[in-house]
Amino acid sequence: NQLEGKKLNQKDSVIDVLNQLCRDQYSIEELRTRPLPEGVDPSKIESYLSETDFQKQFHMSKDEFYALPYWKQTNIKKPLGFF
Repeated sequence: NQLEGKKLNQKDSVIDVLNQLCRDQYSIEELRTRPLPEGVDPSKIESYLSETDFQKQFHMSKDEFYALPYWKQTNIKKPLGFF
């Protein structure tokens, strides 16, 4: 039984780690902190914001933002700290 308990604890630990690495949304503060959270792609930091936080920061929806040319996206992201 003790061995089973260790396996369960180990399993929970792995699940917790995977859940942390597989997160798809972070707060603005978490994404502005360096180093970035584990698993966050630095080339698309803004994509990890919730739609609400994205709208607050970028004053447009994610769809509107990603429809812009890449150079324009970069120029918008830099002063907001997402580049």
